[in-house]
Amino acid sequence: MTPNWSLLAPHRPVDSGGDQYVPPPSNIGEAVARWVLASGAPVLLGGPTGVGKSTELAQVAALLRRDRAVCLIQLDRFENMRRLDPERMLSRVAQFVGQPRVGAGQGVSVSDVAKGVAALGSALTLVSGLGSVAATLASLDTELPPADAALSSIRTLARLSERRVTLLIDGLEKVPEAAQTRALFDALSPLAEEADVVVVAPWNLAFGAAANEPLLRQGERFFFVRAPEMEPFETAPGVPFLLRLMQRRLTIADMNETPQDFYKVSRDAAYWSGGLPRVFLQLLADAATYALMNNGGEWPEKSNLNDAITDHQEGMRRGLLPGDLSLIRAADGTQGFELPIDAKVRLLAHGLLLERQTPRGVVLQPHPLLRPLLSEG
Repeated sequence: MTPNWSLLAPHRPVDSGGDQYVPPPSNIGEAVARWVLASGAPVLLGGPTGVGKSTELAQVAALLRRDRAVCLIQLDRFENMRRLDPERMLSRVAQFVGQPRVGAGQGVSVSDVAKGVAALGSALTLVSGLGSVAATLASLDTELPPADAALSSIRTLARLSERRVTLLIDGLEKVPEAAQTRALFDALSPLAEEADVVVVAPWNLAFGAAANEPLLRQGERFFFVRAPEMEPFETAPGVPFLLRLMQRRLTIADMNETPQDFYKVSRDAAYWSGGLPRVFLQLLADAATYALMNNGGEWPEKSNLNDAITDHQEGMRRGLLPGDLSLIRAADGTQGFELPIDAKVRLLAHGLLLERQTPRGVVLQPHPLLRPLLSEG
């Protein structure tokens, strides 16, 4: 049976608790969940585009639901991240925590918070009597500023659920300007005093002077989501991880039931992806498209994967700035201390340079798809 190749869906994270989830070799989602339960300190989650940060955040939500009142807030699904300001962000937080109606002026009515809280209490089948909390709030007719509305929603949810609230906030890594990012994190800081906060953060706050200043509060921890190791190819943990990921998405129970060439194509795609799940799934999806377009094939062959690889290399070439290849060559195998901070952040965020854990520490390596470009000069 030919798979439905659209199920690869490279840009779609796995839903929280979804059966398509495959734990990466690092088990980063489990590590974050343990840290939250043990310390209550804020967590910043960083990594290159397509490494699986959103998927791991959703996994953290699934792992914490037994012990916490968990709110997974995927801001980038609802907001233009280039224009997001603190008031709009806090209004969204209030909306997701209490499920109230957010007014057009971004203020949140206490009675609206109450309605959401009452519905939440009913959904959680909480003990009778807690409805009086919502009734008390509903009797008020004031409009709360977004910051107060967010805090009120968190406190009310904690009281109703009798559990500490955990906010898992996705999308802020897409904010383009450092000043805008700092303003957003300043607005989140008071929430970290009332709830556990886990935020996917941009890498421009992970290096240089910004890395030495707490974004939320003292004691926060930065977890790096790194692409799994792909070399040595025969024993690298990233290869079986990516193959299992592909099998889950395509609902392939046994690779022995697929054409032998497809197994080789999949392994080659895993290597050329550099361990980035999104790149791996995209290479396979594009190879399947080439197979259908060029020869009506139901399964991609090596030549189809080669066409997909060429496309991705061209995309990388167009994204390079003058001097980038020289910087990447110089950083290969080093810890990258001599790289200009702006270039380092940009190259890491876009996966052009990958961090690898070695016995002598974390070192930088060019993405495999860049190797032919690096050898040209």
